[in-house]
Amino acid sequence: MGETVSNWSKQVSVALYRILQEGLSNVLRHSTATEVKVKVTEQDNQVTLWLSDNGEYDKERQLIPGFGIKGMITRSRELGETCEYSRNECGGLTVMAVLPADGGEKNGR
Repeated sequence: MGETVSNWSKQVSVALYRILQEGLSNVLRHSTATEVKVKVTEQDNQVTLWLSDNGEYDKERQLIPGFGIKGMITRSRELGETCEYSRNECGGLTVMAVLPADGGEKNGR
């Protein structure tokens, strides 16, 4: 309410869509989650996507990125930013991708 959102470049919009798509696909394929929370914010020329599930990730198993997570990380890095994943307080996983709202154009990307 009362917030302004910039027009993101096609490159950023596609990256956000693909990261969200892969994250949701991973939840369906690999988790016992019954709920997924998604949040997208924009602040200081950065767009942040959070995807968090309430699944039960085996704490004894090391988090090793597969093709999906590697793809999310690559998409973020191509735009000069980051994508990280970790266990959350519910026992599931959280993915946080940060992308430049301007597509990295101001930084020469």
